[in-house]
This record gives sequence, structure tokens and C-alpha cells, in this order.
Amino acid sequence: MWGRHNVRVLLLIGGLVVSCTPSLPVYSLKISGNTIQVPVSAFESSNLALARDGQAAYDILVLKKTALMYDALFLRCPHDEAALKVTPEQIGCPQCGSVYDLEGVVKGGPSTKDLLHFPTEVNNNNGIITINIQALKL
Repeated sequence: MWGRHNVRVLLLIGGLVVSCTPSLPVYSLKISGNTIQVPVSAFESSNLALARDGQAAYDILVLKKTALMYDALFLRCPHDEAALKVTPEQIGCPQCGSVYDLEGVVKGGPSTKDLLHFPTEVNNNNGIITINIQALKL
């Protein structure tokens, strides 16, 4: 069981890690319907990018695996529904302390569920990654 002292230390360490790493590129968009689109150009400086709707409570992490393959993860903790924080090495929950790898697989903490994945499709003709977010049931 985590005591109050342990949680403060964990959050302090997490804050230091986040502040020492470069921020991820953010692609701002407006979610409407069952798909969102992110340009391939969002990955010019990093293999990770956040798709963010300023009105939504959670971001979507888009990971470039190869030139033709991308993965998309819903950044909501399955344990306590908190918004997750991303570093270039891992994903963490600032509320419960759960930790996930960049594949969305839970690696520690009270959470026992992996992160929700969204199917992606790349159109090289127009340089757009389409992410199917139908699983959110908007």
C-alpha cells in the first residue's frame, strides 16, 4: 500500500523526469465524428506526437513505428481515468502511479489493464494519418 509520503516522492521524481526531457510535438485538432487526422509532417522532429483537442480531457499519443506504420494510444488511465503524462521513455499516471511502456502495456502500479489502442491508416498520397476513434463512442 502506498503511503502519503511515497506518493509525494513518486510525483516529485516524475516531475523531475518530465521537466528534464524535451516536450513532445503537439498537433492541435478538433475531434468530430469517428476519425481524426494527423499529418505525417508532425513527426519530422520526433517519433512521438500528441494529438490534442483543447476541449477534450485526454490526448491521443501517436507513435511512428515505421514510415508506413503508426500506433495511437488513448492517454486515459484505465485504473482511475486520470490524464496520463508522456516522456520519450514511458507513460505514467500522476494520480495512481501506474506506468505503461510506449506500446501501452502496463508495467507497474495499481492498473492491471493496458491502454486503449486506436487503429491507424496512412495515406502516403496526401501525407495524412487517419486514426479511427470509434471505440470512444463519441
